[in-house]
Amino acid sequence: MLQELHKKIGRSFRANECIFRIGDAGETMFLITEGKVAIKGFQNGKEILLAELSAGEIFGEMAIIENRTRCADAICISDTKVLEISSYLFEKYIQENPAIVKKLLYKMSERLRNADRQLLGTTETLALPYKAMNCGKSDKAAGDLQGVSFTE
Repeated sequence: MLQELHKKIGRSFRANECIFRIGDAGETMFLITEGKVAIKGFQNGKEILLAELSAGEIFGEMAIIENRTRCADAICISDTKVLEISSYLFEKYIQENPAIVKKLLYKMSERLRNADRQLLGTTETLALPYKAMNCGKSDKAAGDLQGVSFTE
């Protein structure tokens, strides 16, 4: 069955080849059948790795769900084969297979949780110099930084 799908909607990419870039139209999503893909974004002009995905994982779904442009780059880490799924096929598939919606929501929730962890780690890292500068001072003397937790 997978071979039949590859004949219809399959694409192959070489290592280091770009599948899509930030700002590209987001009319399709991808399912990796072989290989690895890096999802990369930019923060303060610096490239950051958002995710490293392998066979069985999907990417590009946010753009078709939100009907927006791509918000990250997808670059092949190795030679890679994917199924390119149009928004039409995606809509049709989830209507015919409602259980897949739960799996998709789980995956998106997992990615959001990981993003939250990264953000919290960044916040705590940024707070360390503040804490060091005010070592030994009371919170009132140091000034309150509400909403930020400090961990040692």
